[in-house]
Amino acid sequence: MDGWIELDPEWLDRRRELNTTNDGVEILVFVSPYDVPDAVRAHRDKAADIFVVEFRYIQDEPWSRHPCNRMIALRTGSHSGRLLGVEIDLRKARNNGVVTGQEAMRVAVAGVDSQLLSHRHNFTLATQILKLKASDLIALYEGRPRQLESSATSVTPPPTHRAPAAPARRTASPKAPQTSGESGPA
Repeated sequence: MDGWIELDPEWLDRRRELNTTNDGVEILVFVSPYDVPDAVRAHRDKAADIFVVEFRYIQDEPWSRHPCNRMIALRTGSHSGRLLGVEIDLRKARNNGVVTGQEAMRVAVAGVDSQLLSHRHNFTLATQILKLKASDLIALYEGRPRQLESSATSVTPPPTHRAPAAPARRTASPKAPQTSGESGPA
């Protein structure tokens, strides 16, 4: 099974927070590129009656399944703790009134958000991806083909919250004196 939806890493706000120490030095904290998913996909497992959203990273690893609530289980990397997938138990979801793709995505986002305290950086990115790619994932949930208009190249990224850029340092580079017979770069 393929069906990966490629993600543009520039969309993802990898900057987590701006810390200021007591000395007034500002430090930007970024997520490792190994913790940033490069693709997402979704599919139904009819035998198990679950809907699965999976995240792909630079490096594969085995995963462990962790129930999050009655309807949601998370697949986390056995070594890294990265979020590798979200499972929605469709039978339990239907019994709780979750029938549309939009409701299923809301439940998936809530399940991931509930785990943010222990997996802050990577799970925040996963929530952002679930929201960015909601229309594609909902289409897959509802058994419709995803629309090309919402592919990785046409979705507007969310606004990023960036600190003002520090002034660039200028260094003087001495130029070699030219004699009348030399010419400059062409």
